[in-house]
Amino acid sequence: MTVQELIRALQAAGWQVVKSDDELHQLKHEDRIVTIAGKLELSLPPGVEYVLARHAQLGGD
Repeated sequence: MTVQELIRALQAAGWQVVKSDDELHQLKHEDRIVTIAGKLELSLPPGVEYVLARHAQLGGD
């Protein structure tokens, strides 16, 4: 999964982009904020997708 795919998944779950530049992206949902560092085409390391999804409460656990 790339940074861009993760951002799209968060947006589909109701998150809104608050700040974004070349390598830093902040999304907000209710009282939670998630910051994702990396260029849009960067592939996420193993485990990062799971940790961010858990923090963002995207379901699963």
